[in-house]
Amino acid sequence: SAQSTWGLLPPFFHMRGSAAAVVVALALALAATAAHIEFSNALGSNMVLQRAPQQANVWGTAEPGMSLEVLLDDVVVASGLTVDADGVWLATLPAQPAGGPHVISVRSKNHEAALKNVLFGDVFLCSGQSNMQFTVEQLNLSTVPVPADNMGLIRLFTVGQIFGALEPQSQFYEIEQPWTVATVAAVDNPNPWSAFSAVCWLTALEIFAAHNNSLPLGLVSSNWGGTEVQLWSSPDALAQCDQNFGARLNPECAVGGPFVPPVGVLDNSTLFNSMIVPLLPMRLSGVLWYQGESNVACVPGVQPYTVGDSCGMSAADCASYYGCQFTAMIADWRLKFDLPVLPFAFVQLAAYTETVGQPGDLGLPLLRAAQLEALALPSVGFATAIDLGSPDSPWGNIHPMNKGPLAV
Repeated sequence: SAQSTWGLLPPFFHMRGSAAAVVVALALALAATAAHIEFSNALGSNMVLQRAPQQANVWGTAEPGMSLEVLLDDVVVASGLTVDADGVWLATLPAQPAGGPHVISVRSKNHEAALKNVLFGDVFLCSGQSNMQFTVEQLNLSTVPVPADNMGLIRLFTVGQIFGALEPQSQFYEIEQPWTVATVAAVDNPNPWSAFSAVCWLTALEIFAAHNNSLPLGLVSSNWGGTEVQLWSSPDALAQCDQNFGARLNPECAVGGPFVPPVGVLDNSTLFNSMIVPLLPMRLSGVLWYQGESNVACVPGVQPYTVGDSCGMSAADCASYYGCQFTAMIADWRLKFDLPVLPFAFVQLAAYTETVGQPGDLGLPLLRAAQLEALALPSVGFATAIDLGSPDSPWGNIHPMNKGPLAV
């Protein structure tokens, strides 16, 4: 069935647009094509797959029990694959050098699907909250920063923001930007907060230049503004840290009325389930992460820093929780991706005044210090934005405009 194969209809939160119509349309479309072979919607023509020494995976759905073979160009590289009882198939390709383009196809006796114009190179996942979502267009530059040549070797993919899911998903609910060959228009979407991530793009340009503008790069942008680290952490990661911080809050301290627990407390793991799990079979070169602002105050709408902790978590407690949860999330992502030393680079937060309480509050500096606890893990690094604040940013000073130095 469409539900058992794709997992599209579990409980969910955060609906944008005509959500019910989207779900119904997806379910009907999937049911109508259940007998056919499909690649996961995390994949697509024009994409980049991870180069050697890693072995890239391709995966998707088909009729349970169907026998499949996978071809790279005209060469069979996997045969005798049997679609499992849930209608899912996965094939691991032989390690490939950087280059292309290639055609990757999967076929049965009566059906076939193909990915065209596929390159092998390095693939990076860019994730976090609004400062990672912050786009090239929002930098308000006179010209869009682009490589000197071979721009078409960079490919872009942006996950849509429509649902967070209470259960892990095998497919994305929505894709904002399918796999696309980089062009100025693709990078510089005129709609604020739409594709493409500035930090992700600017970092890719540095990597591209370091490889003489000749290494294909695949950039996956999966982020959501205003979200806490808990939403991006699996239940396994959450189990490593104290999740009872919300229970200790005093309702009398709520701003503007009785305390109502925020989404981050009620719906932990929901963005991990909907915006990270569909990528787990993908092989990666690294993760770029810009998040933490929503954890500075622990719980939105609450005064968390009152002397004596009479209003709930102290700034130190908020930071202590983040240090544990952020580190646990990185370790768990590596486990879930089956990439034990997956390089992980994060941005240490910039200076800003919005949402951080009164002058003298210590939440932001303590959160910055907590971010550094992740450096205890191997292959974790950071770029600091502490001196890159933008007091007059038109997007609010929580969103610094000068993101170029972070890429370097």
